[in-house]
Amino acid sequence: DMSSFLELSTTGWGKIEKRTSVEVLSVDHFLTTNQIESVDILKSDTQGYDFEVLKGAEQSMRRNRIGLLYFEFIFSDMYKNLPQFDVVYRHLIDRGFLLVSMYEICHQNNLASWGDSLWVNQEYYRKAAARW
Repeated sequence: DMSSFLELSTTGWGKIEKRTSVEVLSVDHFLTTNQIESVDILKSDTQGYDFEVLKGAEQSMRRNRIGLLYFEFIFSDMYKNLPQFDVVYRHLIDRGFLLVSMYEICHQNNLASWGDSLWVNQEYYRKAAARW
């Protein structure tokens, strides 16, 4: 039912059926290696590992090479060692991103558990708004 780089925690479900090793590259490394100058939208769906993906895009975010970020934020204790919302929020704000909206928020036990989030780079937004 679930797969992640992270161990399940109290609100996660399922059991470990199999472990597989995979190569992981940072976004910064991938963009540099493939000579990609900019990304309009970076979508991450990595089951709780999204903050690590964002940290791997550090230089690209600081250099305004990514316009939009779309990823699932998990509010619950689904996986061990998930960052709290305020940590991710501060991380993105400090790198020039603003929260546009949250979508499809799912609940467990009447509490928000996860939902998709869209963030925009301030510089990207400024340039786009000038064209409107």
